Amino acid sequence: VSARARELFLAEMQKRGLTPVELEDGGFEVVIGDTAITISLDNKAREFDGTGDESVMTHFVATILAHGDIVPRNWGQAKARVYLAAEPTDYEFGDACRQEVSDQVCQVLVYVSDPGQHVVWLTPDLLQRLGASRERAEAHAEDNLARLLAETPLETTEADGHTLGLLATHSPLKASLIFARNLRKKVEDTLGWPIFAVIPNRDFVYLIPESAQEILGDVGKVVVGEYAKRGYPLATEVFRIDDEGAR
Repeated sequence: VSARARELFLAEMQKRGLTPVELEDGGFEVVIGDTAITISLDNKAREFDGTGDESVMTHFVATILAHGDIVPRNWGQAKARVYLAAEPTDYEFGDACRQEVSDQVCQVLVYVSDPGQHVVWLTPDLLQRLGASRERAEAHAEDNLARLLAETPLETTEADGHTLGLLATHSPLKASLIFARNLRKKVEDTLGWPIFAVIPNRDFVYLIPESAQEILGDVGKVVVGEYAKRGYPLATEVFRIDDEGAR
């Protein structure tokens, strides 16, 4: 985290009468009402450093203060907006409901607030308060992810004579869509099946035909660059996706 990003964050907090406590891992903890919130600046600092836009930190602090309005209050409110989100395995998840997909990526059960920019990891305790079991929530999450993919346009670009697929959505779940159960239906007519996929961060997806395997080396340079410089990094891995799933 850059010194300037840290300085802006603390200044925005102090404007609101809050003094976060710095943790040993470089994160912060702040108490809002009766809730202690743990904060990582990593992703927002990358976003600020990349754009120079100081409003990034202003909006981030506003989101933290609105924490109580983001978390769902009941299952009726939550069920249409629960998903399985791709997250890096090296996060500190606490007891959030999750399962590993690869060395670098896991799927976490989440609630995505309306209009869709704030992601809340769901824990057994929160699910109990919402009145839903983990199994029920994950079933809805799979349905919702499939619906989101069905609604997302598939676009294409050309690279070295090959057609690559792109997912045209601003959802924070863009990268997560490669794990949707209806991916074959979405891409087969355009890209064939099976396919390869790369997700260096949550806002970047390339879908690559199996016949274009020769370009993976060149694509890898783009993937490593995106992973290193963008917020919300996910993986430098290449996934092969077929009827057996992603590996």
